[in-house]
Amino acid sequence: MKHEEALALVTRTAQLFEEKQSNEAEIIAVLLEYGIAHADARKLYLYVQSAFSWAVLKSMGVEKFGADFQIRATDGTTFHIPVAGQQLFTTALALGISLLQQGYTEEIPVSTFEAVVAKSDEVNAANKALSDGADITDSEILSTFYGFDAEDFGRRSKSWWQFWR
Repeated sequence: MKHEEALALVTRTAQLFEEKQSNEAEIIAVLLEYGIAHADARKLYLYVQSAFSWAVLKSMGVEKFGADFQIRATDGTTFHIPVAGQQLFTTALALGISLLQQGYTEEIPVSTFEAVVAKSDEVNAANKALSDGADITDSEILSTFYGFDAEDFGRRSKSWWQFWR
């Protein structure tokens, strides 16, 4: 996917957070109307909020972020995927950092950015830690996503007899 396409998808997804009051089902439904596969629509929904939250946490002094996402698959297995290999996430992260450092835009005003971040598990966990008096700057941020299959990330599922691969 070209960078411009990824940026347009990330921007539109962020806008949907405000338009649809962060309703996951409604945001995904709109993305599906654009012809995006269901698993990719879910990734967009999760990646945009996670990436924008990483940008916020970075601006708050957090310096350690996981190199992999942990995926809890629908079959109960867990696997990891490299963050760097997820173009939609890295595009959203770069956009989030840019918005915080260079200012909000007409396409993504502060109200849209806040609508995305307010839904973030990472920021909610950081806020709880801060309210409990913790110093989050030494924390490492790890993101876990649920309800995907290995195939959703271009991986093959392994049968029990393929454990050696």
